[in-house]
Amino acid sequence: MKTLKWSFVGLVLIMGIVSFLYSCKKNTNPATAGDDAHGERLQGDFFISPEGNDANDGRSPSSPLRTLKRAFELVQGGETIVLLHGTYDESIDLTDFSPGDTVIIQGESAQTGRDEDRPVLDGGRQKNYFIFCWQNCSNITIEHLTIRNYVWTGLLFYKSSNIQLRHLHVSRTGFVYVPDLEDWGDGIRFDECSQCLLENSTIENTGGISSDNELHGHGVVVYGSTNTTIRDNVISDIKGDGMVVEDSCHIIVERNEIRNVDVQRATWYGGAIDTDGGLDVIIRNNVFRNSNGPGINIGDEEIQYPSRSKGWKVTGNTFDGHKFGVYIWNFGMCPPSADIVQMEGNTFMNNVQDVYCAEWLCHRDDPCYEQPTSPAPC
Repeated sequence: MKTLKWSFVGLVLIMGIVSFLYSCKKNTNPATAGDDAHGERLQGDFFISPEGNDANDGRSPSSPLRTLKRAFELVQGGETIVLLHGTYDESIDLTDFSPGDTVIIQGESAQTGRDEDRPVLDGGRQKNYFIFCWQNCSNITIEHLTIRNYVWTGLLFYKSSNIQLRHLHVSRTGFVYVPDLEDWGDGIRFDECSQCLLENSTIENTGGISSDNELHGHGVVVYGSTNTTIRDNVISDIKGDGMVVEDSCHIIVERNEIRNVDVQRATWYGGAIDTDGGLDVIIRNNVFRNSNGPGINIGDEEIQYPSRSKGWKVTGNTFDGHKFGVYIWNFGMCPPSADIVQMEGNTFMNNVQDVYCAEWLCHRDDPCYEQPTSPAPC
């Protein structure tokens, strides 16, 4: 019995030593998981917390960085930055941020599945934007964040590519009139971008009123861009346009709900979705509900047809509660030819007029705007 007892004790000691060595080995890699406040394991390469410190290495939830700006200075392609739950007040400028592999900026809630763990980026009605990429950003994914109270816009990417935005909640942005800006008042904006995506997000309460009492703002803007998709989003309670797709090519807008849009002017300019110029814009299986203007505005402000301003496909959408369900104008013909717009399988209800077409609102000899100096990138 004595021999058996000591053999058992020896086995326990050996097992304890092996367990200790294994745990030490497991925690020597800074990119491995760490415990969050709930004791759950979080996977990431850098962690950020409102209670963090930028002097930390940021490699675990127990030694987080304080700012996303510092994380951008440290992160490499293929790595993930995790924002732990809490409220942040950051505003970040990026230029020429193009890692070889995708960098993921992710809220803690992406891993825990709890909405209360979603980090909040709050501009405090003082900061102009959360992230503004001035040019040449690529391979960035941003997901599971709340973004609110920024003066100009929530997120803006210019001359960028492969930007993927998912599971975002953007609200109360673009609420102050900025007279020196040609455009302002956005939730999310892609300018001259390619291979970009916005999906499964909510954009609400964006836009404001200018000094001459004109509504001005947009939930989402796609301008001068190509091969970009906007899908499965809710865009609501917008002052201006719910969405703008202008001078862009090979764009897909699908399965979104755009509702309660206070259009800039209740005639041709603006809409739940305002489209102009470009080529090959597919608008399908969306619900457009309650605007005081068009559900979809399809126009040719700069008289670009027949070289551009064509190739709309509008299929399977619902138009409910608009002044005009679809408003088509400035192509010099009514109805428009099939190479301009094809409509099929749409549902119209509770509109003052379902489809309206105006040959001209601005004549070819006197266009609404001058021809663009940089045509759509098609």
